[in-house]
Amino acid sequence: VCKILIYLAVVSFFVVIIFIYYNMIYKETRDNIINNGRLVAFESSNQIDKHLSAGIDILKLSGYTADNMIRDNRSTDDILDFFVDETVAVKDALIDDTTGVYGYVNGTYLDGSGWDPGPDYDPTKRPWYIEARANRGRLTIVDPYLDMDTGDIILTIAKTLCDAKSVIAIDISMEEIQNIMEKHISDSECYEEFIINTKGKILAHSNSDYIGRYYEYNTDSFHAAIANGYKEVSDDHFYLDYNSDDYMVYFMPLENDWTLVSVIDATKDFKGLRYPLYTT
Repeated sequence: VCKILIYLAVVSFFVVIIFIYYNMIYKETRDNIINNGRLVAFESSNQIDKHLSAGIDILKLSGYTADNMIRDNRSTDDILDFFVDETVAVKDALIDDTTGVYGYVNGTYLDGSGWDPGPDYDPTKRPWYIEARANRGRLTIVDPYLDMDTGDIILTIAKTLCDAKSVIAIDISMEEIQNIMEKHISDSECYEEFIINTKGKILAHSNSDYIGRYYEYNTDSFHAAIANGYKEVSDDHFYLDYNSDDYMVYFMPLENDWTLVSVIDATKDFKGLRYPLYTT
């Protein structure tokens, strides 16, 4: 009996040591998986923010000049000429996927690209004008919508000018942001990426079929599972077990209180963690 107890004690001792060692390896490897996924998500959010920041910087400078022209009582033609020059400079040197600088100044619609919307066009009823006026004093990034000129899905950065009635704006095509996410999917272990606003509306998605939906209420339940996980965590990521597959979901803040959601398929990595346990 004593020998049996000794044998059991020795076996138990080594089993405990082995599992302690395994747990150390598991935690270290799991942390590496999480950190690598975070780097993938950060890289994509950095590229998108950089693209948005270019438009923001342009509008800040253009708005500053337009404010001074209004204070100096410059003519509408002078302000239009400035919009035209600024549009040419922006498209040639900085952002090629924009229609240029435009706005509603002194009761007149001015477009640096030369687009004439016709007599029925009322700029004061367009999203870029309404939201800029509602956020007076702050730059506003308007959620993507259909552009009447190009027929493309665009987002607009707009700002109310110093007279509190005029608004200056610049459009940026969502195509480049879409391209950033699609390329990121093909070049990394990212399963999908999408951008949501504060209401949970999908503004851009690596699969364009999802654009415009509210991810929390999708009946496919995958996005609903992400939404539920997001509500329950205070960190920038969480682990999701869905249909026996393993995912890491990351939430990266963007301009305008938007959020980039990056979903990393970590099934292969997490399954690899289980092999040492089976061997043990």
